[in-house]
Amino acid sequence: MDWILVRCSFCAAAARPACGRDQEASGAVCSGISGLAWLAPRYGYACLGCRCVPVCGCRDSGSQAPLANKGIELIVSGDAPHVSIGLIVRNEESSLRETLDCILQQDFHDIELIIADNCSTDRTGEIATAAAKQDPRIRYHCHETNRGVNGNIAFVFGAAKGEYFVLAGAHDLWSPGYLSAMVRTLDDDASAVLACPASRWIDGNGAEVSKPVCVYETGELTAPGRFAFVLWGNQHAIYGMIRLAALRQVRHHFGCFAASALILAGLSVLGRLAHVPGAIWYRRLTQPNENRSVRIQRYSRVLFSQPRRMILIHWGLILRLLSTAATTGSVSLWHRIQLIAVASTASIRYLEPMVHDVVDVLRCRFYGGDS
Repeated sequence: MDWILVRCSFCAAAARPACGRDQEASGAVCSGISGLAWLAPRYGYACLGCRCVPVCGCRDSGSQAPLANKGIELIVSGDAPHVSIGLIVRNEESSLRETLDCILQQDFHDIELIIADNCSTDRTGEIATAAAKQDPRIRYHCHETNRGVNGNIAFVFGAAKGEYFVLAGAHDLWSPGYLSAMVRTLDDDASAVLACPASRWIDGNGAEVSKPVCVYETGELTAPGRFAFVLWGNQHAIYGMIRLAALRQVRHHFGCFAASALILAGLSVLGRLAHVPGAIWYRRLTQPNENRSVRIQRYSRVLFSQPRRMILIHWGLILRLLSTAATTGSVSLWHRIQLIAVASTASIRYLEPMVHDVVDVLRCRFYGGDS
């Protein structure tokens, strides 16, 4: 016997099918989709075998209220989820199932999962579509043209409806309790705009790799101190949990290199970055032997909708960091001056790559090489 979840038109009570059969007797809860079992307290079960009309215990005008659409279709509540997850994918058939299982089996269930497919040519779309049919929390969208990684991230940012937002990579994994630990952090601390997980590197087989990681915790630092912290750290925290309201106050430079660094810098002006030791993000090392030149060439191909020449990219980053420091949030004049001063030290942070930028331009100019 198969079952499908439906919602009462008048309340959110669980319902027992009018035929008297219950979900336990079916031997398959929620059509065999264990990830949907959490909906049982809020949604009723409709029997697809006899297509009966389940009823709940609520009353409307003195009569029992039938569940919507006679128990044949799943009715999803219009309420916004607590957490929106943006999963960006392109040709990820080898790892997507594992990543989806990791997300959907989390112990925090009030989520929406937005899968944005950047024109995959493998079975990624088939896998995502099948998952969306099984779990109503999933929204799958396949772009008609390649938007690049940055454009795909911009799409999931814009599509999110939750109070909090998490960016997910299709080849990365999360620890059990990842979402619930970060939700607790943001729920308990209104000053925090970003809950930052611990991070670990893994190889293609899921084995941990020894590489340096950065722990994000700004504690009681003021805005200039938080900005400096982000400036000298890595960008792993972009995969943490962000207050969506704060994210939408930050200017997004998705047409530029290092967009995530600029978002983190803007968020640091708005509030605390809180470390969540109980949450671990496992980042898969997909390019273990990549040098700087090869990495920049890869960025030029994948970040944007069309490959572009990466010219003086770190110089442009410095200018945008200065703009972020000068315009983001509402801070005192003294803190604003400090923020701009801190941003100017980015030239020290990025001195070596800035020199490489100039060398690349000169090589291109005089020797006809690629920059």
